[in-house]
Amino acid sequence: MRGTPAGSPPRAAATVTLCDARAEADFARDGCAVVGLLSPAELDRLQAAFAPHAVLHEGPFAASLLIPDAAARGAVHHAVQAVLAPALARVLAGYRSVFCGFAVKAPCTDGGEMPLHQDISFSRPEGRPAVSVWAPLVDVSGLNGCLVLVPGSHRVNIGARAPGSTPAADSLQAYAQAGLLRELPMRRGEAVVMDQRLLHASPGNRSQAVRAVATAVAVPAEEGLRYYHRSVVDGVALLEGFAVEDDFHLGHPLGSRPARGTRLGVAPERVDFIHPRTLAPRPGPACAVP
Repeated sequence: MRGTPAGSPPRAAATVTLCDARAEADFARDGCAVVGLLSPAELDRLQAAFAPHAVLHEGPFAASLLIPDAAARGAVHHAVQAVLAPALARVLAGYRSVFCGFAVKAPCTDGGEMPLHQDISFSRPEGRPAVSVWAPLVDVSGLNGCLVLVPGSHRVNIGARAPGSTPAADSLQAYAQAGLLRELPMRRGEAVVMDQRLLHASPGNRSQAVRAVATAVAVPAEEGLRYYHRSVVDGVALLEGFAVEDDFHLGHPLGSRPARGTRLGVAPERVDFIHPRTLAPRPGPACAVP
């Protein structure tokens, strides 16, 4: 899952996600790739951007996308995007960031775990995938809440996903027993680029220091931003699609029906369960349940 640092010439943006050929091969196979993303100066700028907003990210787990105050959420986004957008342009082949922020875990003795999940959809299911970028500001391991992934799971349940969509994942234990879980320790300055359909989780932070991660959602340059709203009518789960502007997530409360945007239609929710038996183990050491 680790590619070489960026530096090789970009290839056609219509067919690939990452500029570096080895990282792109990892991404296509596993649904994720680790790249060298941030310089020491860029890391310092992100640390400086986090400091005034730390109070908005308290508790066992906090994410900028969940900040209730729209003005504060927008301020965090713009501060992080100013650093991440130029860095991502060096590694992503024709993508634009539509929301940036922090994912933070405070030290705790219990709680803070993020369960196994797929991210919600930010673009239409067809075409190149939207990606989630996760760039820790400190070295991360199983002790302070690094990511735990199920490589190859991005090929299943590839349809649209909304806040509150029925989970497609089995328990962490089921994937661990099948040898499918991969713990992803990372160094400060590295980042993992994930297909948003990839199953991932993270344990709580059992260290003595705050674990802050700079995050971004990026969509292909040729794609518009999408938002899907889930509702249940007469016992049937429905997904209603909307075309929205790139600043949509700076103010929209996740889970509510959009007040703006172009309605694209509605269809029954489809969930293809990602059963461990359908996935082949990938190279690398398996890990136990965090």
